[in-house]
Amino acid sequence: MTNPMNTEQAIAVAVTTLSETLPPRQPLTKAGAQGYLIALKVLTADEVGTALGRALSECKFMPSPAELLAFAGKGGAKDLTFRMAQAWEAVVWAMNRYDYTDSVDFGSLVNAIVRNMGGWVQLCNKTVPQLVWERKKFEELYAAYVEKSDYGDSGRPLLGSMGYGAVPVPIGGVLPPKQIAAPITDVSKLIRDLGDGAELK
Repeated sequence: MTNPMNTEQAIAVAVTTLSETLPPRQPLTKAGAQGYLIALKVLTADEVGTALGRALSECKFMPSPAELLAFAGKGGAKDLTFRMAQAWEAVVWAMNRYDYTDSVDFGSLVNAIVRNMGGWVQLCNKTVPQLVWERKKFEELYAAYVEKSDYGDSGRPLLGSMGYGAVPVPIGGVLPPKQIAAPITDVSKLIRDLGDGAELK
């Protein structure tokens, strides 16, 4: 009969499993592993196991310590890190489902963040390793933008390379409120394309 793992052992197993299973599939540095240990040592071994199971079934990329805490029930729907993780997962899901050709609508907050990052088309053209850094930018912008109540024109749906009918994308199972699209003119199309990172031809 084997002895049950203690929390530190459970964290080591979980983090190793996740780093080798989920993109970018790179071993963690000592400092990176220490960061997960510091953040997750508040959990029991069972809670670490719960977080591992959820991360493997729900994440497309290596989750942050904050996400693992949320998966273990130490975060909530109102917790900022949990909401950031949900929003980023929705963006990545939409990138895989729709790609740069379709226009998408995540709601004003996330639309404004993605637009600030260079636009939907540019984000979709990033490689998997680049998305690790893009996620950090996304989280920084989310924390800065979340208290705003009005995102103006930057909160409009994100344009893909073909068509203007934006597909609403749910975040945490909740669809964004429908936005009324402004009429498109040649000048407004040029401005929108520039704002969405399109190249001039």
